[in-house]
Amino acid sequence: MIKDFAPKDGQLPENLAQKTIAWQFAVCAEQAGIIEKIFNDVLPLMLTQPGLVEKIDSAIFFKRGKGLIDR
Repeated sequence: MIKDFAPKDGQLPENLAQKTIAWQFAVCAEQAGIIEKIFNDVLPLMLTQPGLVEKIDSAIFFKRGKGLIDR
């Protein structure tokens, strides 16, 4: 089971949203339990290949809809 760590409204609180995108990703990774080395390896892909991030998000969404990912 994957724990949903997103805030109820789906956005970071305003005080956190004022930081950089990389910092926001780091906060989300930490809350999701992603270790720092993996985060540091994946962050460049997330920042330079938005299409890849969209594909990952879509795959998670579709799997969740089929009950394969339980949030």
